[in-house]
Amino acid sequence: MADYLLADEAITAVLGAGTVTVLAALGLWTAMAEGRRSADSHLWRSVQGWVLTSRVAFDGTDAEMARAAITYEYQLGDDVYEGFVVNFGSESYLLPRQAAALVRRHPVGSAVRVWYDPANPSDSVLYRRRRTMKLWLVSGLLILWAASLWKDALPLVMP
Repeated sequence: MADYLLADEAITAVLGAGTVTVLAALGLWTAMAEGRRSADSHLWRSVQGWVLTSRVAFDGTDAEMARAAITYEYQLGDDVYEGFVVNFGSESYLLPRQAAALVRRHPVGSAVRVWYDPANPSDSVLYRRRRTMKLWLVSGLLILWAASLWKDALPLVMP
């Protein structure tokens, strides 16, 4: 009976450590991908666009995490495109007043400079800078947590 309990504890420990490891890897991959997109966007072209909607949005149940939900349109030749990416990386802000300040700078109907990928004109952004600090921070914390979980799990798997 004790062997089964030890096996169950080992399985639970490995699943927990593995899950946190996967989450950390996804966070790192996302931060690196957004960094690459930001760097690549410096080769993109710009065009004048127009703000269609501009509001502060709250994601989930946390009233302290807000983002600027801005949609815009731009025209290239006969084709009209609609975009919603404001920055690369995290669109959330720590304080709702930061999102509100960005929304105030982009009222509905105002002109904006839109950066678009000439190879894929529907891929666009308003600001080419990246906001990945939170992704790096959360990923780093997850790595530390995963290391702690693996430290506890490995002795159960390999006594």
